[in-house]
Amino acid sequence: MKFQLKVIAEINNLLPFSIMKLKQSDFVWAALKSGLIIGILDAIAASLNAYLASGFTPDRVFRFVASGAFGQRAYTGGYSMVWMGLLFHFIIAMSWTLLFFTAFPKMKLLQHSKILVGIAYGVFIWVIMNFVVIPLSSIGSRPFPFVGTIIMIMIHMFVIGIPISVLTSKHYTSGDSQI
Repeated sequence: MKFQLKVIAEINNLLPFSIMKLKQSDFVWAALKSGLIIGILDAIAASLNAYLASGFTPDRVFRFVASGAFGQRAYTGGYSMVWMGLLFHFIIAMSWTLLFFTAFPKMKLLQHSKILVGIAYGVFIWVIMNFVVIPLSSIGSRPFPFVGTIIMIMIHMFVIGIPISVLTSKHYTSGDSQI
């Protein structure tokens, strides 16, 4: 057993990008796990909202996400477009989570009230996504119906912002850095 561990350790030291070192990085794993949690929560909320508001199924939600890169082709393509939308969705969720995880120890303001900071971060994400990212994508600018906009902002506050804030705070303040 000791020999096997020693061999694994030696192989690990030879690799330029070590899987074992990655696993040892609490920051990376906490951010990835948190991003996955946020992505799942947001996927559920977006799918539920789209179904209740318009009768759209989850595949339509992820085709919309894919349309940011593929345009109208995302709606007529096969299920590969749904999978691409799901992939983009999780990349976006992980990116916003990683940004917060990175900024948290550097900006004391983020370390105050987890709830208020999470609400503000959720609104920030909604603003950037809807006034910068989506307009610059193949989707382009779109209208903001009042009720739908309020619902989407609330989803961003309570399903994305607050969980990111709470999970990040938990990572940095717990002795074992577990999420």
